[in-house]
Amino acid sequence: DKNISANFDDKKNTGKLSGEAVNDAAQNNTDGADNNGKIESRENVSGDEKFSDTGFIDENSSIFTAPTIKAQKKKRNSKKSRIIKLIIAIIVMLALVAAAIGIVLIFGESGGDDVSSSSSSDASISVKAVSASDISRVEVHNQYGSYVISAAGDSSSEDNSSDNSSGSGSSSSSSSDDLSWKLENVDERIPIDDEVIAGIPEAAAVVNAQRKLADSAESLANYGLDNPEITIKVTLKNGEEYTISIGNATSIDSGRYIQVSGDDAIYLSESGYEETFDTSTTYFAELVIVSALEESSTYSKYFSSGELIGYDSIKLSGSIYPQPVELAFTPDDALIAYQVTAPISDAANEVTAVDILSPLSGSLYASETYVLSPDAATLSEYGFDNPTSVVEYTIKDVYLKVTVGKADGDGYYAVMINDIPAIYKVSEANIDFAMYSTDDIYYTSILVESISDIQSITFKTPDNEYLFELEHTSTTTTDEDGNTDTKTDIIVRYNGAEISSVDFRTFYQHLLLMKSVEAVPSDVPDTEPEYVLTLTHVDSSVSDTVIKFTKYSSRRYIAEKQGGRQLCITSDTVNAYVTYIQNLINGEEVPEP
Repeated sequence: DKNISANFDDKKNTGKLSGEAVNDAAQNNTDGADNNGKIESRENVSGDEKFSDTGFIDENSSIFTAPTIKAQKKKRNSKKSRIIKLIIAIIVMLALVAAAIGIVLIFGESGGDDVSSSSSSDASISVKAVSASDISRVEVHNQYGSYVISAAGDSSSEDNSSDNSSGSGSSSSSSSDDLSWKLENVDERIPIDDEVIAGIPEAAAVVNAQRKLADSAESLANYGLDNPEITIKVTLKNGEEYTISIGNATSIDSGRYIQVSGDDAIYLSESGYEETFDTSTTYFAELVIVSALEESSTYSKYFSSGELIGYDSIKLSGSIYPQPVELAFTPDDALIAYQVTAPISDAANEVTAVDILSPLSGSLYASETYVLSPDAATLSEYGFDNPTSVVEYTIKDVYLKVTVGKADGDGYYAVMINDIPAIYKVSEANIDFAMYSTDDIYYTSILVESISDIQSITFKTPDNEYLFELEHTSTTTTDEDGNTDTKTDIIVRYNGAEISSVDFRTFYQHLLLMKSVEAVPSDVPDTEPEYVLTLTHVDSSVSDTVIKFTKYSSRRYIAEKQGGRQLCITSDTVNAYVTYIQNLINGEEVPEP
């Protein structure tokens, strides 16, 4: 049978915590609490009434009568002691009053006096409230520059510069309930996060405060409101406007000084309110940069048991590949469904091939966005003039290109998708699929061919040449119900004489299990091979498989297949294989692998 599906069980089982591990962890936590958190009781374990150890027991009490408790007499404080305590209390009170006055004086110079003197309340104060559906435009200025969000379809928005503006029109639309929004001055090819962009007009529509600090201010500079760190200009559909100004952080409370146009009062904002607006346009970019391909009738042949396993083509290039690597999916034409078609045709590693598909089988996520609409200098800075890796996928009408730039040294790479003008920050773990070496992509075994496809095997040594010819037979039987069963077998001959087919199958298994153990050295000598293995096929249209074994050292052979693919094989493996040939021709048993 042809092995079409990849090792999906391995992928599905990773990351699970066994029940025993969970139970052990819970038991350890429980034991720790028992040992460290116990308070030993001194109660009467028999359940009898407990008595205070203060006072005295009546001397006439007996074991048959309840003891009579005589309370101790309390000693009265002397007059002198009471006076001393009174003086101490007065001193403490005066110190507290002085501290309070000091705080008022200190913070009165910077606007903080309003914070300390205002009454606090758990309930927030409504400073401004409109419906988000009434907003047509929100313009935000902050430390990163500026951006404009407008109601989708609203043409009243004025041109506005942005810190990462591409000079194009609005980028994309966003929905929140029945409202749609667009981010101005961002390339429309850049996907925008719907929920994030909708949060801006929603936050600008309702302004709440922890409390009012002052009805007015003689100097806005005391609050950082003469030149606010953040300003939010809101335009309503009826033409009305208001501006939210966010100033300094307060010294002793969480929140910022805020003021809304049309109201002279200074308020203490709710904690974290300013964070909603204190972002650059990169914050609005969608971080699901590749979405998984969903199974449907259109793509059914590429799926197995709900998992994406197939593709039309995959191409890998970039600085980590000396030559581009191309992959094909051939479930009906080969023992292994994944084939490398370039630079050298051979079977591909199934697990690796399936993992390379991971962006389309399980999505690809970015941690954040570095830059929107980068220029040539920025692209070079992030390594896209000579990318580390480029992976291109074709699945029917789906085309995806993932380009990996430079690493930042902290576990992240710069990544771009298709022709989207955005540079994303992606963790190393999320781009493993793009970082396989050429050797990792090839199947590790030297041979991946069914014995039923082999017509003959010739093994040439410096002293001899051994030819094994295979005759494939089939026997069909029919049971009493008319069901047929066909069994296939082989007859193996050496020099015209039949030899054990059982031992020959074991011999062939050893060949299939001959694997590369390490990367091929760069200084492989150009010398004549010591051994040559040739396999012919039942289908005469299929080219012969030729494998040459050249001794590299006392511990290693370099095996080279036709087409030029090389593998590094241990000397013990090759020497054992030569021994098994002698076993076959001498009628001796070939040991199981």
